Amino acid sequence: MYSDNLRTARQNLQDSELFKSVLERARKKNRLDIAMTGSEKYNWPDHTGQERPNISADGSYDVEGHTWTDINGFTTVYLWRWPDLKRYVSNIFSWVKDCWEVFSIKSPQVCFKFAWDTLPFHTTWEQWVWTVESLDVAKSDLVEEKLMAAHEDNWRSYVRSGNYMKEYDKMSAATGRQEVLAYADKEYLRVTEYMWVGRNDSTVILVDEVRRPFDYKNGWSNLMIASIIWDWAKLVAGYWGVVKTDTGIIKSFDPIKKDILRGMTDIEQGRLATNEEVGELLGEKKEDSSGQAQGN
Repeated sequence: MYSDNLRTARQNLQDSELFKSVLERARKKNRLDIAMTGSEKYNWPDHTGQERPNISADGSYDVEGHTWTDINGFTTVYLWRWPDLKRYVSNIFSWVKDCWEVFSIKSPQVCFKFAWDTLPFHTTWEQWVWTVESLDVAKSDLVEEKLMAAHEDNWRSYVRSGNYMKEYDKMSAATGRQEVLAYADKEYLRVTEYMWVGRNDSTVILVDEVRRPFDYKNGWSNLMIASIIWDWAKLVAGYWGVVKTDTGIIKSFDPIKKDILRGMTDIEQGRLATNEEVGELLGEKKEDSSGQAQGN
């Protein structure tokens, strides 16, 4: 059922030079290091615009968990490689330029602090690699598309009007799960029962929160996000090592059968499994010449 999508996702990933660098470092370090870019728990700001301190009696926050977050990976810059050396030198020049732009004769300490905090003289770089979204994000996109189609002649003025949110809420309530699933299947490549990836960018990951439930009250914890990346890494990238984040190491939470994934060829081996091979591994039934399903 998902073999064609999986094959396309894996082929698309081979075109990503950034992920190749991330994977190279992960294999050498025997771990895939990731870093979350969003807050796992936070409170809404007060009237001054500052986040309110956590003073609730039960220790809870206004928002707990991610429904949409970006994840950074790490690459190693090898200075004996000409492309890496060019990037390294270019990054230093950019740093000097940025320091100059924030410099002020009245408060030079601001520039010095900025320069110290952003020192570029290191060979491990943290870069944005993945985006993980809940299915509710796809639903929001679908509702937005419906509204745009209904108000395409006056969209700019409509979206600023007071009717926009009222109609958005009404249409969102009327948009059912099956419609959202169909939209996700159309806009993304479904690779498991609970995961889709972008049609052109396999590092965009859409996850069904019904099949992969939130472990916090509003979304997924950092550790659960790491487990999603771990599943994706094995399924799409052929990486079988641990995934490490600040909150722990993922190496045992595996909803995808290992005997299935073990049969899929690693990207670095230079051959992808054929559609038929992947279909057999995923337990898909073949059709005979009459269109009847074969298999158990």
